[in-house]
Amino acid sequence: MRCAKVFLFSKIPKFRSIWLAVPAMELAVSHDHCVPCAGLGAWGVRPVATSPASGSAAAAVADRIFVAKRFVTLEEDAPTATAVAVADGRIVAVGEKDELLASHWAGESTAVTDLGDACVVPGFVESHAHPPMVGSSLEQVDVTPEATDSIEAVLAAIKARVESLPAGSWVQARGYDQGNMTAKADQRPLLAADLDTVAPEHYVVVVSNSGHITYVNSLLLQKAGIGGADTTFTGSLGNGVVVMDGEGKPTGELQGSGEWALSH
Repeated sequence: MRCAKVFLFSKIPKFRSIWLAVPAMELAVSHDHCVPCAGLGAWGVRPVATSPASGSAAAAVADRIFVAKRFVTLEEDAPTATAVAVADGRIVAVGEKDELLASHWAGESTAVTDLGDACVVPGFVESHAHPPMVGSSLEQVDVTPEATDSIEAVLAAIKARVESLPAGSWVQARGYDQGNMTAKADQRPLLAADLDTVAPEHYVVVVSNSGHITYVNSLLLQKAGIGGADTTFTGSLGNGVVVMDGEGKPTGELQGSGEWALSH
């Protein structure tokens, strides 16, 4: 995969014919894997509808027109294009190559960059969401405060999943936030003893809202060989802290990098 400096495009949702000009960004250009297209019907040039004061829309011609086998717009009504015109570092038109090159945007001073068979997609901004984690969480039991505002509700949600799976299965939950439990008595870490009441024969993993603390039941602690005076993970589990009670027994709370190895 190679990258070309092209431009991100979007438009106002309420006005589906109006395109917004947005700053230039890096777009991934792949010559090996193009996004499958659906509906390649021509949809023409769509100029930016902004005031002359914005600068980009007032340009008489584009500084550069990029052409490629496919630009993926992520728009339902016009999922692809074959050309994008840029002026003053912003997109001014998106459409089909032949029509755009024949329009007023293509002047004598307009440079044309041919990306060949490349498939161009918008530059995505990932704001620390951890996409794989977010995706996997959709299949896990939702124990966020919005869904479960008490420990009783958390356990009920986990129990419902447990009852749908055979003994020995894994049950994963995500989003436990002790600070946002409604009752003050519930504003505490989950205990293995809590989870044991609804899942004595299943392996239960509950990840906190921070993603850096995990609560597990006794069956999973036993499977991992955690107990006695050991308070750190070693070897394949990495380094992490096993929270112990006053008698030196694990409570079911795991902190640090070791909990990732255990829960994944």
